[in-house]
Amino acid sequence: MDKVAGQQLVPTPTRQRVALAEQRVELLQRLHSIAASTDGDRLERLLAQWDESLLAGCADAESLRPLWEQARVTVPVVARLRQAIAEDDSAVIERLLLLVHDPGTELLLPGDLAAPIQQFRQRQFAARQARRQGLLQALVDNDGTTFRTLFDGALVGELAASLPTAAACWIA
Repeated sequence: MDKVAGQQLVPTPTRQRVALAEQRVELLQRLHSIAASTDGDRLERLLAQWDESLLAGCADAESLRPLWEQARVTVPVVARLRQAIAEDDSAVIERLLLLVHDPGTELLLPGDLAAPIQQFRQRQFAARQARRQGLLQALVDNDGTTFRTLFDGALVGELAASLPTAAACWIA
């Protein structure tokens, strides 16, 4: 009863601010705990817990905001990358890896993606080497059909740069 009577002495805007502060404190404690963890899913958990309507204008949330911004960008990319790896969609994987390694984005990938990404890169390297070998063999065999089938402008340019005397013969 005394608590109820005391609340009536406090103006409504102040009571509302106190209630907001209590909600924020609870949420901020959870968010700081998540941010301090080293779990691979901490960005997903931070993104799931973040309540922008509650934390907007909250000075105490500002130290967490950069991590939240990172999570907003990283989590969807990681989800799409996992899907592309599961579907073995090389074009999407390649595009997402370019985004991840772009100096402007600097996305941090979970450690469990390291092995699948390494395997993807090894497969891509092996395929490129096979195309390179096929192009060289087509040139040696004077096989225009195979050369046109395997043609990759960047790869031919790379071959020409690595074999300047042979390239001069091909052009002449």
